[in-house]
Amino acid sequence: MLALFLTAFLKPKLIVVVVFDQLRYDYLTRFYPHFTGGGFKRVMDGGLRFTNCHHTHIPTYTAPGHATISTGTYPRYHGIVSNTWYDRGRSERVYAVSDPDYPVVGGKDRYGKSPRNLKVSTLGDELKLASGFRAKVVSLSLKDRAAILMGGYLADVVLWFNEKDGNFVTSEFYAEDLPVWVKEFNRKRVADGFFGKVWKRIGPKSAYEGLSSGGLPRRIGGEGKPDEEFYKDLKASPFGNELLLALVKEAVRGENLGKDEIPDLLLVSFSSNDYVGHRYGPYSEEVADMTLRSDRLLERLLNFLDGEVGDYVLVLTSDHGVAPVPERMAERGLMAGRLDYEGLKGEMERIDKELDRRFGEADWFTGVSFPWIYMDKNAIRGREEEVLNTVKERLSTLPGVLRVFTKRDLQTPPPEEDKLATAAYFGYDPERSGEVLILLKPFHMVGRYYATTHGTPYTYDSHVPLIFFGKGIGKGVVPDYCSTVSIAPTVAEILNVELPAASRRPLPLRAYNSKP
Repeated sequence: MLALFLTAFLKPKLIVVVVFDQLRYDYLTRFYPHFTGGGFKRVMDGGLRFTNCHHTHIPTYTAPGHATISTGTYPRYHGIVSNTWYDRGRSERVYAVSDPDYPVVGGKDRYGKSPRNLKVSTLGDELKLASGFRAKVVSLSLKDRAAILMGGYLADVVLWFNEKDGNFVTSEFYAEDLPVWVKEFNRKRVADGFFGKVWKRIGPKSAYEGLSSGGLPRRIGGEGKPDEEFYKDLKASPFGNELLLALVKEAVRGENLGKDEIPDLLLVSFSSNDYVGHRYGPYSEEVADMTLRSDRLLERLLNFLDGEVGDYVLVLTSDHGVAPVPERMAERGLMAGRLDYEGLKGEMERIDKELDRRFGEADWFTGVSFPWIYMDKNAIRGREEEVLNTVKERLSTLPGVLRVFTKRDLQTPPPEEDKLATAAYFGYDPERSGEVLILLKPFHMVGRYYATTHGTPYTYDSHVPLIFFGKGIGKGVVPDYCSTVSIAPTVAEILNVELPAASRRPLPLRAYNSKP
């Protein structure tokens, strides 16, 4: 394995990890001709680009994706198995970052938040420990689960957008009060400044040819004044990312990031791409425009870092991709469709009755947090194999289902060549996952809450960008298959700190420059 040429004087003053939520890798190649040159093109052509990087777990959701990026390991070990899961002890669904012991600070929110569901340390935690708590770690996003799971336990500042009142907030886990610069940012009502803005196409006509449209141009915000509905709409527009960029700039200045010889860490997740993608799908004018606007936003971020810090390394990636809208794929002739929640519920009711007939009456199923199905451990005890095989056999007959895995299937590693089973294995946590996992066929999804979604191990959901750019990083393209679990340990080696506790193998940055 080629060594990383790392010495103390080579460490950058600031590492910036940028996550564009739901940015599929192919967006960078599809829209490359329409990029300006200073954003995505700059890092793609001027950095080290891994063209075959994947999230290698199921489900490919926001919370597991961000936790994997920050910890360098799989949900099987970091414990964030989904955005929500069923807690058997409390007999209720649990949100990945919910914690009633730590109320939100700075805004209206009746639910407390913290990283306590995360079972291992993050990159930021290791940097804090290695620097004697002198390094600063700042994590920012519109989404609470993104900001918290990137920031980890020891971060100095963790902020997310509160759609109840338009403020950026934190949790008492991190601080009893907001930093002064955040209070000033909230006082200016920066989010409200986007009320009434019109989302128009920013690129040339050729960038949108052949794509579906949800109705651009579109006004953000209705009549009257900013309210909760406006803040939700803001997040699902390019102006949500603009709002976060404004906060990023204030954070760099307010926390004096990259201003001394002790490296700092800034983690940023731009969430608006995800909200837009769910509404319109990857082959829409809206997603095309979001990608072009993300290119220009990245250019402004890079220019800002050039002037404000100068000495930095930027890592660009995503937490997952997204599936095409099933109905549009079916219209084109692909085998695509939806598994209706009612159909799944009805089949589970029939299975429940069958199990009653065979084994006696019991409450066999306790909850569903797709793709996981939870069963009563007491009910299946002593006949687990027979019960689970029955459930597996019956659910496998549902339209759109490709494979069904039980907890018994996921106890030992599958053959390496079985990528689907491997993703299921890495996504399984015996404590938090269900007894059964449903894997749908390609181009299929469950439910109708969104136009489309993500969660599978298929390339449209798993294949994401991974680019290292900045001080000491050479230019190049690496086509070898790699996993996002390598991001955190690779950055740890750049910083010359201990790898996160459960992290996997770092990437060999072959083009890393040994000269200062």
